[in-house]
Amino acid sequence: MIALMITCLCLALGQDAPPRDDDVKTYVITFDDGEVVHGTYQEAGEQVTVTVDAPWIETPPVRRTLKSKVKDYRLELRHRREERHEREAREAGFQRVRNEAGEFYVRTEEVELAQRAREMAAQVEARFAPDAADVPIARPGESGLNDGAGGGVAAEDIGLLQRYGWQAVILLAGLGFTAVVLWLTFLAGKS
Repeated sequence: MIALMITCLCLALGQDAPPRDDDVKTYVITFDDGEVVHGTYQEAGEQVTVTVDAPWIETPPVRRTLKSKVKDYRLELRHRREERHEREAREAGFQRVRNEAGEFYVRTEEVELAQRAREMAAQVEARFAPDAADVPIARPGESGLNDGAGGGVAAEDIGLLQRYGWQAVILLAGLGFTAVVLWLTFLAGKS
């Protein structure tokens, strides 16, 4: 059982990360009818699978055709791919957004609505924010938690056992359970 769990953990941790958008090789594919498609190109015998390179589309279209219908395909340069993405995304009504999570495409209307919402929130915050004269300033040595009205406990007064007692109980219970399982597994059958 433990070996199975360790194997599953190793398999889960050992899997490759999904390829980044920059790592995908895209091709400029020309078909015999004159249509030009930008996307990934995969051959499987006499069949060719072309996945259109449009990251703003949630599930990009896939085209399967015979190899003989492909007139030409050549690797697309990275900077040309980025320029094409910017142009085609703008034409489709999308905008590239960068944040902590990475880069992704969002509809232009949604970006404008988010900007409007930020501006409106800033206006409301500015209207209801207290003046600097109204904000109480804590004096050195005062924690602000115990104001003398019998309502609070200063942070310095909380003991180690009160702060970490439940975590210690849970940790000890887990260690005890593990010890009992190991004892039953390895030592109980030998007596």
